Amino acid sequence: MKIYADVLFAINFSMDLISLYLTCSLLKRKPHKMRMLFSAVIGGLYGVLSIILPMEAFLSAFFGMSISLLMCFVAFYEKSIKRLTSLYAIYWGISVCLGGFMSVLYSFLNKLLAEYIKNYSYSQVYTGARFFVVAMLSIILSIVLGRFFVGEKSV
Repeated sequence: MKIYADVLFAINFSMDLISLYLTCSLLKRKPHKMRMLFSAVIGGLYGVLSIILPMEAFLSAFFGMSISLLMCFVAFYEKSIKRLTSLYAIYWGISVCLGGFMSVLYSFLNKLLAEYIKNYSYSQVYTGARFFVVAMLSIILSIVLGRFFVGEKSV
């Protein structure tokens, strides 16, 4: 199985940016766009590096948690450890829910399109297309849920 660094970066960057934005929306905080973008870049780079430099499970979990804490610090710039910890917990909860939603949609589309894909030799193209559809549905659902929970009229 081939993994492309640019695609992996784009996926991680997008998911991190969506999670950071939803965290801001849920807490009714004004998002700082440049800090959130820089934070998502950190997450995207870590996603690529974690594949290039595989680690043991404990070390990987430690670095993953440390990087996401750094991302929250960069995105939200809280001086209070208590507030930063709360933001971190909310960010993690949103990331887990969003990642779980993506996995469920991807599995559903795999089952739905499995027979169709089996008949064609270009299955990698269809795999990418399935992921694209899942990503778009996830973004749309994130925006709709963000508006619903926060009650915003514009994004």
